[in-house]
Parts: sequence; structure tokens; C-alpha cells
Amino acid sequence: MRDGGGSRPGCDAGVGIGQALMPDPTPPKAGARQVGLCLTCRHSKRIETPRSVFHLCGRAAADPRFARYPSLPVIECGGYERLEGGDVSQ
Repeated sequence: MRDGGGSRPGCDAGVGIGQALMPDPTPPKAGARQVGLCLTCRHSKRIETPRSVFHLCGRAAADPRFARYPSLPVIECGGYERLEGGDVSQ
């Protein structure tokens, strides 16, 4: 289901479908401003490669409304659930 703007309704961060695979260009220790909600979401998994840092959305595996690798920062997301304990070292 599309909302007419080409973005996925699950994570409304202005992400078009073709833009969902863009890596996060920020350094590995990026904080809340660079990452947004993904930093404290229980569904997000931080993926580090030698060249980039990505945040994989676990909800995307079962729900096509969510981008697998959303463009950051994510400032609104219908699937956001705060990580219990506040551990952001994923």
C-alpha cells in the first residue's frame, strides 16, 4: 500500500523506496542526532562494515511497510519500540 508519496508508511522519515538501501555516512559512534529513533529501538541492529555503518530494521523481515535499511535519522516510525534497559550498544 502506498501513500502517494512513494514512502513506506511504517517509518515516515521521508524515505523513498529506492533510497532505503543507502548507508549511514556517520562515524561508528554516531549519536541520537545522526541516527534518530533507530538508536534506541529494540528492532534495530547496528551493522558495521569497514566503510560504513548501517541500521537494519528487524520489522522489515516480516512487514514490507518498513525499509530494511532506513535513511537516517529516523524521526518518526510506526514500529518503534524503545529498547528496554536503555542499552544502545547493539
